[in-house]
Amino acid sequence: MHLLITRPIEDADATIRALKQRGHSAVSVPLLTIEPVANLSFDLHDVQGLVITSANGIRAFAQANEQRDVAIFAVGQASADTACALGFTPITAAAGDVPSLARLIEQRCDKAAGVLLHLSGAQRAGDIKELLEAAGFTVRRQNAYGARALDHMPQPLAGLLTATDRPQLDGVLFFSPRTARIFKKLVTDAGFNHACGHLTAYCLSQAVADALTPLRFKGLRAAPRRDQEALLALLDSE
Repeated sequence: MHLLITRPIEDADATIRALKQRGHSAVSVPLLTIEPVANLSFDLHDVQGLVITSANGIRAFAQANEQRDVAIFAVGQASADTACALGFTPITAAAGDVPSLARLIEQRCDKAAGVLLHLSGAQRAGDIKELLEAAGFTVRRQNAYGARALDHMPQPLAGLLTATDRPQLDGVLFFSPRTARIFKKLVTDAGFNHACGHLTAYCLSQAVADALTPLRFKGLRAAPRRDQEALLALLDSE
C-alpha cells in the first residue's frame, strides 16, 4: 500500500522505515511542527523522575540539559525508545495512555521521594498532573515544547489527494486526535472531502478515529492498543 504519514517529522521517519519493512511505501506531510520552548532550563534538585507524555518532551529536555541519569516514566514504548536512544536511564514505560502511566507511577514511586516533573506541550490530551496529585504525589509541570498546526492546505497534500498521474494513496495514518482534526479542517476547507472516499484511515485509537467525524472514508480502522506496532498491524490484515 501507498500511505500518507501526517505526524511531525521527528516521528515520521521511524514510521516510514517500519512501513517499508512491511512492504509498504509512504510519504510524509507533517501537519504539526514541533517547536521547543526557547531558553529552556530545568531545576532537578528535588526531582525523583521525569514524566513523559510525548517523545517531544524528552527531546526538548535533552537539547537543554546534559543530565541523563534521571528516572524516566514514559507514557508508551515509543516515548521510552526515544529516551533510550538519547541515553537516559532508568526508563519505565506504561501502556500508551495517561491513566496507565498514572497507575505505573503509583506502583513504582514513593510519594515522599521528591517531585515528579512533567515535561508537557502547550496543548495536552489528558491530565497526568491532576491524576498524580489526586494520588498524593507532588507534580511540577513545565511546558517544554509547542506544536504548531498547519493553517492551510499544503500543496504536497493537495497533490496527493487529487493526483491522477501518480500512485494513488491507499490510506492515511493518524496518531493523535489533534492531527486528525487538523486533517479534517484542511480537507473540508479545501473542498476535498470526496477524496477521503478512496482512502482508509488507520488510527492509533478510537478517540483518534472519532476526531475524523464526519469525514467519510472508504474504511476507518482503530488500533486495539495505543502504540505504533498495533497500528501497523492493522495494515497486515488488509
